[in-house]
Amino acid sequence: MATTNTNTSTTITEIYGLKIEKNPPQSKLDKLGVTTWETYTGPVCKNPWTFEGRETVYMVEGKVKLHVEGYEDQEPVEIGARDLIVFPKGTKIIWEALEPVFKYFNLEKEKVGLISLLILLVSVFLCAVFITRPEPRREDLSSSPVEAESDMATTTTEIFGVKIEKNPPQSKLDELGVTTWSKYNGQPGKIPWTFEATETMYLLEGKVKVSVDGYDEPFEIGAGDLVVFPKGMKITWDVIEAVSKHYSLEK
Repeated sequence: MATTNTNTSTTITEIYGLKIEKNPPQSKLDKLGVTTWETYTGPVCKNPWTFEGRETVYMVEGKVKLHVEGYEDQEPVEIGARDLIVFPKGTKIIWEALEPVFKYFNLEKEKVGLISLLILLVSVFLCAVFITRPEPRREDLSSSPVEAESDMATTTTEIFGVKIEKNPPQSKLDELGVTTWSKYNGQPGKIPWTFEATETMYLLEGKVKVSVDGYDEPFEIGAGDLVVFPKGMKITWDVIEAVSKHYSLEK
């Protein structure tokens, strides 16, 4: 839950176009509805990022060094727990997580025309269906409709160096300890990504189109897929339907 230490003072600064409010009062967090925002849990990593829309972030845990494009000769910005940060649309950064991160984030909706608004409302409704769908309990992933259908065969393929196992047996998920892995929830959108370590992920919900650098044809992964991305691989991660996944980074 988003909380603020009332014994520390609130300070607001702006650096390289980023607005950073340290220790915002709980009343402000409540007014913003921070605990209703999307959540992100991430490991120690270093990756490029472009903000396609204006994004507000509230850091619950962790420490991150931000390298803002255009200010490479300046000191990077460091953010951490209890910081409220606003990233303007179009900002390009290198996100360098020095400690594992847990954050809330909110993307500002742009003003759109009537037709675009109707399309947006339909999209939001469809996303809400995925977001509000009850999540399988940690102790029993087999309650997920994907695993519950015992007549679905397990198949393993390798595409462009990515290993994909569809409908892995519950015994394998238990052996891997999937429910103890970190968790990520994401909305439709397209981002570039570089795997700094071999990453294994298990998709609970959603659908993603993956484009691997060096290959023209993308491929899709979705709910019930166990996927292994090798260290150093560069991809474009295009979320078609809202995603919920467990993931583990190889030490």
